[in-house]
Amino acid sequence: MKRWVALSGLAVFFASPVHAQMAPEVAKAQALFDSALALMGQKRYVEACPKLGEAASLLPEAQGIKEQQALCHEGQGLLATSWSEWTRLKIVADAAGQAERSKTAAEHLAALSPRLSTLAFHLAPTTAALPGLEVKRDGAIVGIAELATAVPVDPGTHSVAVSAPGYQPLQRTVEVPAERGSVVIELPALERVIIVPSPPLEPTGTPWQKKAAYGAFAVGGAAILAGGVLGGLAIATKDQSNAGPCRPDNLCTQEGVDLRRQARAFGNGSTWSIVGGAIVGAAGVTLLVLSPRAPTAQVRVTTAGVSLTGQFQ
Repeated sequence: MKRWVALSGLAVFFASPVHAQMAPEVAKAQALFDSALALMGQKRYVEACPKLGEAASLLPEAQGIKEQQALCHEGQGLLATSWSEWTRLKIVADAAGQAERSKTAAEHLAALSPRLSTLAFHLAPTTAALPGLEVKRDGAIVGIAELATAVPVDPGTHSVAVSAPGYQPLQRTVEVPAERGSVVIELPALERVIIVPSPPLEPTGTPWQKKAAYGAFAVGGAAILAGGVLGGLAIATKDQSNAGPCRPDNLCTQEGVDLRRQARAFGNGSTWSIVGGAIVGAAGVTLLVLSPRAPTAQVRVTTAGVSLTGQFQ
């Protein structure tokens, strides 16, 4: 059944029209194809198959490359992959009226079918009806109906993951034999997760950041209050100077000069007190934001036990 020795050169691409602008892709695909054939002749399928895959991506309509892919995967022992590829090749050949290629594909399918290993999953009916249910086989999402179907798979380790909102996720793995294996994984019902929120846990003692913040608020507030008092004194002293010792054109007696000087001193003191109080208050806010918060926790209850989760600082 090994037909790759009969194919060489550009003849492998006879199934698709080749245009001049495709010359670089054809050259790359030809080089990959020739290298893969040489490796397949040495039964080095693990190295050969990726080269054929890359060549097929360069020339997706070249059915000759895909035939060699199917043969390569069969030699590698990936019977399910090879079977799927021969199935697609037969469909394309039938649609294109290529009787010889369809016959070749049918012969390989007939030879591979009894050798295939299959995998199926039985999902509990209660789980199958869950809203938001997601089932993944080997990382790919599959439909619920497909799980109970014996699907051809390549040999090796396969996995299934089942999840639904509010339920404990479930994972299973199984080893599938190289040929003629029929494996079924029984999946039990998912366990509901009951989340019992706990009240916030108060931290023991008061963090130093909070104490410092409260002190900063007290000092800053007192400074701002003092600034307000000094501001009031500045206004009152200036009004006193305007009541007689100083004329509207700012000509003042010595008493008026002294009152004006005193008013400026009160005003400067008010400004600095308010600014300083605001700075100290802002520092207090920063300390309060950075202070440790009270921890929170949740209790998760399943049939497997009780777990405590949360954030603790």
